Amino acid sequence: MGRRRLVGRDIIQIRTKKTSLCPPPALPILGTDPKETSVFLPQVVKRMVELMPRLKNIRVKRVWRSLYPMPPDGSPILGRNRDVQSLIHATGMCGQGFMLGPGMGEIVARMITHQSTDNDNRVLDEYTLYREFGGEKGLQ
Repeated sequence: MGRRRLVGRDIIQIRTKKTSLCPPPALPILGTDPKETSVFLPQVVKRMVELMPRLKNIRVKRVWRSLYPMPPDGSPILGRNRDVQSLIHATGMCGQGFMLGPGMGEIVARMITHQSTDNDNRVLDEYTLYREFGGEKGLQ
């Protein structure tokens, strides 16, 4: 995987031989319809051009879209299971796995080796399976 760089709010540029941009829509499109669509693409294109005007005349070669399951607050679930000994949850990254996965992997590795830091414990408190899932959405 190439180097990552934050280009704008929620837009990550992954530098490899080719450049890939991973922009989510400006506002979450919520619903219960399981069919994926490209409804958000005009929003994304507008945001990208606002952030990087040089993209105005770029041709899009390939587009990928899909649905992904997520916790109700949009944030990952990370931590030990209270009922099943040795079960650690590290899931629900909501399509953000390339960004969050390496850091979550480090935290899980420290959990397994009983070397969690104070910062790890703050993250674990924030993303516990047993948190209240009401209110605002977190990561999108």
